[in-house]
Amino acid sequence: MLDGVYVKGEKRYYSQEDFINFLVYKGYAHRDQLPTIKKMRQEGMIFILKQSSPEWERALKYLRRAKMIARESHCYSRQVGAIVVNKNGIDIRTGYNGPSKGFPHCETRHPEGKKECPRRYMAKKEGREFRSGENLHMCPAVHAERNIICLASQTHVSTDETVMYTDGGFSCQDCAKEMVQAGIKKAVFTTFKEYSPIEGTINALDIFYYGRVNLYLFMETGLLEDTGNENKQGV
Repeated sequence: MLDGVYVKGEKRYYSQEDFINFLVYKGYAHRDQLPTIKKMRQEGMIFILKQSSPEWERALKYLRRAKMIARESHCYSRQVGAIVVNKNGIDIRTGYNGPSKGFPHCETRHPEGKKECPRRYMAKKEGREFRSGENLHMCPAVHAERNIICLASQTHVSTDETVMYTDGGFSCQDCAKEMVQAGIKKAVFTTFKEYSPIEGTINALDIFYYGRVNLYLFMETGLLEDTGNENKQGV
């Protein structure tokens, strides 16, 4: 278990309890995720990568690549890229979010032919703010994480005991389930904040917790110092 952290740019020390609240205060998590984050923290399943550590440098390299891969996406809502790396440090698959094979892109289905997410268009037309995750029945996209798993299966590449690096957001509930089932044991994100949470629903963080997937947060600022063992748990 990590006792606390010193964060670059912050003069104060964050204790174990403060650190959990720090994630919400800085916008890295939703408040309703705190109970699960606390359990994962206590059980040594959730970490922030220490700046300039080998794990942080490795994550920086892969997340930069994931960001470039995300540019291939034609999604007008958000662009997400991901890379899966095996235990030997070899990246075995990359993926980004976008329509399933052969399905037309959103501008061809947009009521006005615009390069805009039809789901966002509908919310705007109704005069309200778009909520992430709504009107998914209109979305043909396969998420980056799911794309990787499907492509790996197609080419008979095992994802067991691998690490996934994702740039562009935290996994949705469905992707989290498939990552657990695919044997991915560690996942690195730039945020733990989920899609707009709906009260009473199972969230991705819970799925990762029960599936025993260790989570790592990559921050550009990183950590100055950590009193715990995240380097022993390094990716």
